[in-house]
Amino acid sequence: MKGHEAKEGTLVGQHFIGASVGKGVFSSKPAAASELIMFWRQSSRYWFAKNSAFDSFFRDFSAELAKQVINREHDSWLADPYGALALILLTDQYPRFAFRGTVEMYSTDALAIQYARIALKAGYPNLVEDRLKLFFYLPFTHSEDLSDQRISVALIGNLGQHWATKARDFMEIINKFGRFPHRNEMLGRPSTQEEVAFLLEKPELKNTSGPAWQNEIPRAKSKHFK
Repeated sequence: MKGHEAKEGTLVGQHFIGASVGKGVFSSKPAAASELIMFWRQSSRYWFAKNSAFDSFFRDFSAELAKQVINREHDSWLADPYGALALILLTDQYPRFAFRGTVEMYSTDALAIQYARIALKAGYPNLVEDRLKLFFYLPFTHSEDLSDQRISVALIGNLGQHWATKARDFMEIINKFGRFPHRNEMLGRPSTQEEVAFLLEKPELKNTSGPAWQNEIPRAKSKHFK
């Protein structure tokens, strides 16, 4: 994925102060899509990392806005590419950080897919910078529906071979099992013998308790988020 790594930010009290994008100071809860997108850009080092401090900050920082989105108070944001992206981030990415390792991670997946379909139809992924395009597509990657997985492969394949391979791996799992076996324990679903054998062969999937491909980038190390 293209784009430059965000510069390191700092924690000051309850606030995250990042590198300069505009003023780059997150001294209050985000009230608009643009503020959420600014925060997300500056948090790129954590997009695919496990970092409990960042998880906690993201959860508290965006909690009120996420509730409003779930209540469909900001559907008007769909008129703008970055507004649509903010809705997708708050329904697809936010739960995976804020509620990592719990069933609540998946609580707004259906809404994320709905927003993603609207965004695709409007051509929004082509109207944002390259490094953000992936986030329009990940709701399909996270889906346990094979048709969504096919969409994921078709879209993410345009981002390069590495991402294309990962998307195909996810689709192959759904094609074989009809679901992600590594979610079974968390969701209280009994695993078949075939699924148990599969997970023994791929123990790394048991650690996929957050966003897709979170293990692709080493755990973010920072004196501020340890």
